Amino acid sequence: MDEAIKSKPRLQGLIKRGDLKAFADDLLLHLYSESEAKTIIGDLLSLDTEWRLSLNLKKSVTLTNSKLAQIEGIPCQQETKYLGVRISIHKNKTASFAKKDIKRHLGHIKYKLRGCNSEVKEHLVSAFGKSILRYVGTPLYEAKVLNEKAVHQMETSLYREAHSLPNSASNKSILSIARRQQPILESI
Repeated sequence: MDEAIKSKPRLQGLIKRGDLKAFADDLLLHLYSESEAKTIIGDLLSLDTEWRLSLNLKKSVTLTNSKLAQIEGIPCQQETKYLGVRISIHKNKTASFAKKDIKRHLGHIKYKLRGCNSEVKEHLVSAFGKSILRYVGTPLYEAKVLNEKAVHQMETSLYREAHSLPNSASNKSILSIARRQQPILESI
């Protein structure tokens, strides 16, 4: 797919400006106007005849606050799931979804480990929390929904919760301790 995408100058331009990301057979595009969306969708559709790569319109979504029902056969929505992660055109809402999902998963693992030694439980919950943040954070970071600061805040919050640290402990010192392990941003 990489070779096919790079065969189209406009798609290659999106890659250079950081507005086209590919994960296996999933694409994420940042487009800034309806006309740009139509042109780029046309380029993607043309890959079918040249490279036998087809755009699955049933699985495609245009995230926009536009009143349009669709652009080039792709439905327009304000929210969707991307790589299993809920995203919205509103970044704050997406970050809220991510935090709720992470807390729900953490609550589940804490419940499952309720009878464990507290030190073992802390380490497992911390490792699981980092794993979830990587899973949720990667597509959101790539989609430019989360920035570096937001990832750090989420990492700090997870570490604080996993180790039951008081609110009086500063975020800076918590992040410093958490960083002694591999920082989340290095793996995203």
